[in-house]
Amino acid sequence: MSSRQPAELEHLAGTDVYMLGTMGGSADCQTAAFARVWRDKKALLLPNPKGYTAPCWNVHGQLATVLGDPAYVELGTAGLNDPDTLIRVTPWVKGTDWSKPCQLVLRMQRKFELTQRYCGSRTVCRAAESMAVSVARAYSSYRHLTKPPKFSFGPYNLVPEFSFPQQSKEGAPLSAVASRAWHLLMNLEQTRSPGGPGLYSLLTAEFPTFGHPEPDGGWGDSFSYVDFALFPVTLNGRHYLGAVGLDGIGWKEGSRTLFALYAAPTPATRTLTPLAGFVVSHPAIAVKKLLVTEGNAALPVRPGRQTRLASFPASRESTHRIELLKSTSMYIGRARRYCGFCRSSSAADSWHSALTTESTR
Repeated sequence: MSSRQPAELEHLAGTDVYMLGTMGGSADCQTAAFARVWRDKKALLLPNPKGYTAPCWNVHGQLATVLGDPAYVELGTAGLNDPDTLIRVTPWVKGTDWSKPCQLVLRMQRKFELTQRYCGSRTVCRAAESMAVSVARAYSSYRHLTKPPKFSFGPYNLVPEFSFPQQSKEGAPLSAVASRAWHLLMNLEQTRSPGGPGLYSLLTAEFPTFGHPEPDGGWGDSFSYVDFALFPVTLNGRHYLGAVGLDGIGWKEGSRTLFALYAAPTPATRTLTPLAGFVVSHPAIAVKKLLVTEGNAALPVRPGRQTRLASFPASRESTHRIELLKSTSMYIGRARRYCGFCRSSSAADSWHSALTTESTR
């Protein structure tokens, strides 16, 4: 569990509004208070912005300038298991109070690409490399099912029943490989932590990097236990154990799919022998759809706006890698029909374009 971080004070440019915020806990939850502070040092505690949600983990809130207007902005993903972009803007209107928020969700078209491989066995690595992206696609499809199939080890002890390709003809003997591996992981966990909860759904295998550091830092070298799956794999007529899941730590999930191969365990096996590991990234390549899920917070439309549509305090810009591009008209008409915040819908589109451009360079 992470400790609470020091409080950080932000100033809303062009106003007398300040935000004092801190983050803490294993979910990195943000707690904030807002106030107006005048030059004579008198202060007035403000109600929270109407779009303030005390965000945690996948969403972060801060003060910003949107289309030249001061606002409180929450930016992140649409859900813990939803990588699409959520933007919620609450303008500070007429220097007196917060206006109603406008919330936009940008549904993205993504591609799957192999960005890293780790080889313990060159033979296995070469044979499995061509299937890594297909495994990641199949796993993503599995997780998006309304009710993904699960295998039960007992009450409240469910693990993903994932297979690739869809159910092999040799299902019975091959599924025994995955079942044996789950029991092996549980035995290892109980040896490390006697008296633990005994939940298979909290187990993961060790993602193999064979001593090489993960190039981007972060979590590319460990599985999240959320929907972590074991499944049989056949390569060139030989049977192996496959593992797939998102990168992460515990319940925290990253944005990349990890796929690993191990020697098929036998009844005498005491630990898993890794053979290869692959990292598949899912960069956004286009906006499929913009949804206005909360509206009626129109910013005033002023002629001659600058092309820099939004800005954050300098201390934040390097963190979020925001360098905004010129607005496009792709979604302005659609946003006008659903939300008075049409100018900011355009800004949201540019926001995400910039974030995507910066993060994939």
